[in-house]
Amino acid sequence: MLFRSVDLRVLTPFLHSAGISTSGRLAPAVAVEGALTSPTITGTVTLEDGEIELATPRLVVSDLAGTATLRGDGADVPALTGSLNGGALTGRGNVRLGQEGWLGTLEASLDGVPIDSPDGFRAEVGGTLALETGSPGREAGPGRITGSLRVSQGEFHQNITLVGGLLAALQSARDVDATPPSPTDAIALDVALATDDDVVVDNNLAALTLGADLRVLGTLGAPLLAGRAEVRDGGRVFLGRNVYEVRSATLDFANPQTIDPALTAQLLTQVGQTAIQVDVTGTASAPAVALSAADGGTATTADLASLLVTGRPLSALSSSDAALVTGTTLLGNLSGDALGLASRVLGLDTVRLGDVTTTRREGLDDLATSVDPTSRLNFSKAIGTIVEATLSQSLRNGSAQTWVIDYAPSRRVLARLVSDDEDLRRYEFRHDLSIGGPPVARPRVPARARRVDTIAAVVIEGDLG
Repeated sequence: MLFRSVDLRVLTPFLHSAGISTSGRLAPAVAVEGALTSPTITGTVTLEDGEIELATPRLVVSDLAGTATLRGDGADVPALTGSLNGGALTGRGNVRLGQEGWLGTLEASLDGVPIDSPDGFRAEVGGTLALETGSPGREAGPGRITGSLRVSQGEFHQNITLVGGLLAALQSARDVDATPPSPTDAIALDVALATDDDVVVDNNLAALTLGADLRVLGTLGAPLLAGRAEVRDGGRVFLGRNVYEVRSATLDFANPQTIDPALTAQLLTQVGQTAIQVDVTGTASAPAVALSAADGGTATTADLASLLVTGRPLSALSSSDAALVTGTTLLGNLSGDALGLASRVLGLDTVRLGDVTTTRREGLDDLATSVDPTSRLNFSKAIGTIVEATLSQSLRNGSAQTWVIDYAPSRRVLARLVSDDEDLRRYEFRHDLSIGGPPVARPRVPARARRVDTIAAVVIEGDLG
């Protein structure tokens, strides 16, 4: 029995919710035999110019071609060719219907496949992957993906924060949203992932190279990492005013619950005549920093922290400036862009250095001249859509704080409370008025709808005879 070719675009409406679109032509040449309750299908099905496009992550499989041989209880695909994101793709597979359900395997070989995930990362991937949907004697399930991939020509140029941004990028695929889980999310993963040549990182934070030998575990919906990534010696890290040379640095992925690698790093920087060694330990979400004099000197941690933060020894600072190097100031800087990290951890909307500022800037120019604008840290938090609270802390005088509370119930109305560094309070009420201009259109009041009586039902009773 011969069938005309099938346009695979007809499948796209059924797969659209999963972010998948299809195209190509499927030409079946099959015979159907046996009883209607248990027919046997034999023959061949040929695929030409097949294309599968996945929206997230961005994957395009094109130029797919191959022939499947049907044999009653299943099918064999001896050869499949095509391209994936422009790289070479070959494969083969088989599927059959058993007592456990549909069982099968699909094997694929990749060569020079470009990838661009996570954001800012570019590389080429080669290797083998296998999708197994079950095996004889075992209940068929969502399946698992196994294999081995090699990464080459890797580059990462996107600006990030050392800990906050890197951890957010690693965990972004695991963020929970309102989208219901896909059936493919339960597919298990066990894929070896290693670098053929070192990945180059060159951005606002670092200029370095690193290699990795990892395994991707978990599921498609919640992937995990195991193994180690190692930063090569001689790389540079840029934090604040200092440039740190990487003596050694590793990230060990061993957490079975989440992607939160253990850090071990030794950095070296020079401030004036003092060489400072920085040792970073702990995890990406909770790093610990220890300072020591690289030449074996007796400088205290406070002295070294003062040099890193201000460029001057602690003894040369005033009492107010000395507050800059206490507590977690240094740890925040060594966690990579303390401002960005603090805003995420504390749930703030913005954290800025500079003069007093809010998202509603109007009316604050005179305030900026009345407080010290040279070294201020501003924290802002929106409460709902009409209230914003801003704290501006002087970095030279620990007791100098300016508070600004904005209440904007509409676009033209603003009420503000300001308490400045001298604890003087100011109350403002602003209401924009428009004089002249085109008349404001008034909304038309719809005419009262005329009542129309309708017949809800007609009931006929009686005997037809």
